[in-house]
Amino acid sequence: MQDVTYYQYANANANANANADADAFQRRVSILPAGGMFILLAIACAAVGISRQALWYFGVPIPLRIVTASCTVFTLFFLSLATWRISSSLAALPSGHLFGPRLLLLCLWVFCLAIYGFIADNLPSDVFKEAAGWFVLVLLCLLGRRDAVWQRVRKPLVVVFYVAFILILLTYKVPHIVTTFERSEERRVAWDSRNIATIGYSIRPIMELGLFLGAWGLVQRRTDRWRILMVGALGVYFVVNVLIFGFRGSAVALVELIAVFTLLRPIAQGKLHGGTIAATFIVGGIGIAIASQTNAFSKFTHRLSEGDLFESRISEAKAFFEDMNSFELMIGRGLGGSYIGPHWAPVIVINGRPHWVANHFGFLHFVLIGGFLFLAFIATFVVPIIFRRSREWYDNEYNLAAFTVMPIIIYSILCDPIVIDTDSFFTLLVVGFCFARFSTAVGGAREPATLSTY
Repeated sequence: MQDVTYYQYANANANANANADADAFQRRVSILPAGGMFILLAIACAAVGISRQALWYFGVPIPLRIVTASCTVFTLFFLSLATWRISSSLAALPSGHLFGPRLLLLCLWVFCLAIYGFIADNLPSDVFKEAAGWFVLVLLCLLGRRDAVWQRVRKPLVVVFYVAFILILLTYKVPHIVTTFERSEERRVAWDSRNIATIGYSIRPIMELGLFLGAWGLVQRRTDRWRILMVGALGVYFVVNVLIFGFRGSAVALVELIAVFTLLRPIAQGKLHGGTIAATFIVGGIGIAIASQTNAFSKFTHRLSEGDLFESRISEAKAFFEDMNSFELMIGRGLGGSYIGPHWAPVIVINGRPHWVANHFGFLHFVLIGGFLFLAFIATFVVPIIFRRSREWYDNEYNLAAFTVMPIIIYSILCDPIVIDTDSFFTLLVVGFCFARFSTAVGGAREPATLSTY
């Protein structure tokens, strides 16, 4: 009798384990391909679209506009499916500061601005791409609230980042492919020492992941080869943006990130020590010494001595306000809107006049498309950042990564050009994921990684 009981128990236990394995497999089948896999497909489509000139250069004979349009549509499509499937599969997360209603209002506003853009006879392709970019941002804000989504995209983002780095190294001296625009002349871009008019530069938007991955790697608790690659992304970011393309603002952003990580983050967590302060000054001094040997630093000091450090930005802003009337400053010019700016930049030329769609004071882009009313509404997404949070909030590595990157995002909005389209997908991913954490009522406990840890 004891033997029979034992075997019955063993068989029952084996059946229970088999059922558990089957249930786990079913969850992976039902959630991973329908949710996590759609996110990966969206990331892949966006990366292919951004790298389209490199693909052409390496022998993929697909017209660039077909690649752009198809990748834009599929990126938005896969993100929509991922958002729907994940939202319907996982428990609802509480949000704060009316985050959901504000995202809904943003969608409605963008839709109206798209209609306005068509009525204003803006370039249809620009209206379409910018509308797609805004809707992508909304979806990324929704996805960024989930810890499981952050964990799911960690390794794919690292892979995309380093593949893009290799492509840039291979093509940053190769002149880019010149295209034409509706109702525009062929764009003519003079060669310059900063390698901007190259195929490699067209891939640079993927490098915006560098600071995000680096900050995320710095705050992670687990140590593996992926974390090393994430922290190493900071060095790659410096090499590409400062050494190859000569953007001094990227060096400032990197220094700002290090300062936030070593000083502001410990203050928020209540863990600031004297050794941390000393290490910050040492690392900062080494960074300044290295930066002082670059061409970007030489150009910076030259422009500083000449007193024209902000002359180009001021001329852009002056041209912007001269071309916009009072009514347009209130409601903007719709998606795809542009303004008559200075002639010195490689912009779209229509009827012999340069049309600018961006401004180095990035926040003016919101004014351009939707006026100061739209700018005020966008500012409501920034307000939650200033609210104080408990220490438990900072125990979540994704919250802490967003906190570390957020000052750089604010700096970019103020001092860097903003272009909202799927070519900016990875910038939008960083912005959407980080802003989402400040309006999501989550604590230190991590959400179950039901999308698989890949």
